[in-house]
Amino acid sequence: MTAAIGLNLPNSGVRDYFELARYADSRGVDSLWVSEPQISADALTPLAAYATVTDRIRLGTAVIPIWTRNPALIAQSFAALDMLAPGRIVLGLGAWWDPLASQVGIEMPKPIGAMREIIEACRLLWAKDAPVDYSGDLVSLRNVFMEGPAEPHNIKVFIGAVGPQMLRLAGRIADGVILNGNHTVEATAREIALLAEGAASVGRAIGDIEIAKMIRVKVGDREQLLQEERPRVARYVAQQPHIAGPAGIEADVLSALQDRIPWPATDADVAAAAHLLSDDAVAALGCFGDHDEIRKRVREYADTGVDLFILSRDSQERMRAAVDVLVEGW
Repeated sequence: MTAAIGLNLPNSGVRDYFELARYADSRGVDSLWVSEPQISADALTPLAAYATVTDRIRLGTAVIPIWTRNPALIAQSFAALDMLAPGRIVLGLGAWWDPLASQVGIEMPKPIGAMREIIEACRLLWAKDAPVDYSGDLVSLRNVFMEGPAEPHNIKVFIGAVGPQMLRLAGRIADGVILNGNHTVEATAREIALLAEGAASVGRAIGDIEIAKMIRVKVGDREQLLQEERPRVARYVAQQPHIAGPAGIEADVLSALQDRIPWPATDADVAAAAHLLSDDAVAALGCFGDHDEIRKRVREYADTGVDLFILSRDSQERMRAAVDVLVEGW
């Protein structure tokens, strides 16, 4: 069965992407997503804007960090989105990353426990059964009741998971998982195995969890596209060590990239080091080329068990071209 597709849309210049959002809605695309990886525009405001120009498509965050909002604020923000677009909202949560967190003065103790507690607290608030008392190691709610319409909020919760413990947690408690877009096919298969392990530990089947994966899909001349992608991949693996292993980058190449690309890095820093990555290393982290090449690569990822491909943000023209290829199936 062909997996569904979604689009990761920008959180700035939102009005420019309204046409693409409507186009995706009309073409049967499953979902639109907004990310919050850096200190830039937030994800929730654009998501609300995209909700107002679409009718059917699901809308989610891929992802927002668990550390920058109180759990009650997360719950009420997504309750508001659910009232704006009933039944279409997905909360995607991630554990964030350093050095960004430390630069804004945020400590990240016990991320696995924090993720579990925040999800449990949000679900209790959304249920609207009674005032919520919750006492965890990191989350505390005392006699908190969510006001507004009496109906509960049925909001799906996805975890953006990278490490083994977070993947197992997603298998135990989440409605879905969002896998990193800069991981190889082999790494993706290993991650889904860990997800299944977590699910089995509490009597769930892997089919109970929706498996979404961020992925770069670009239609065009393969060699040219690899040249364009090389600096982005170099910056990403150098600055975010938690994804370097699953990206399949050789240790000596990774070390050299990390030495030459600091945080933050200039475009000149990145350009001077990007040549260290081979075409094969870049090609292993996305789907680039003509229609047949793209469909072949997507099938390789789909065979690992992915249910939903979330296409990474790009220009409107390129994202529309990718939609046109993939809605035909593969």
